Amino acid sequence: MAKVSITKHVEFEAAHYLPDYDGKCATMHGHSYKLDVTISCDSLIKEGPEKGMVIDFVDLKRMIQVITGSFDHRVINDVAPYRPTAENMTIDIYDRLNRMLDCQQDFLMRDVKCSRVRLWETSTSFAEVEE
Repeated sequence: MAKVSITKHVEFEAAHYLPDYDGKCATMHGHSYKLDVTISCDSLIKEGPEKGMVIDFVDLKRMIQVITGSFDHRVINDVAPYRPTAENMTIDIYDRLNRMLDCQQDFLMRDVKCSRVRLWETSTSFAEVEE
């Protein structure tokens, strides 16, 4: 079977600034972030209430909210251990989701992973990480 994917879209508000940057982003400003997370697997759930799914959208939303909850309505510089560029945020979200999926006992028999994260910082600009 070919890989199957699902994508969940969420939005959150946050502020950040880029120290030592030569441009507008050096000062504190906010964004209405849009986040697209894609989860892929090589086989669907075979039995139970989630039969025929990659992962339940409700479960995926909960996992994403654990991560975005640490950013939402906050100054990202205060909570992130890295320079809060869209690129670094995207890598962080991707890595954290894959660690969460690795911990899910239900998926041990299936190759389920976060295969793409796309973080829109503005309506015309996004950063993306893909497996």
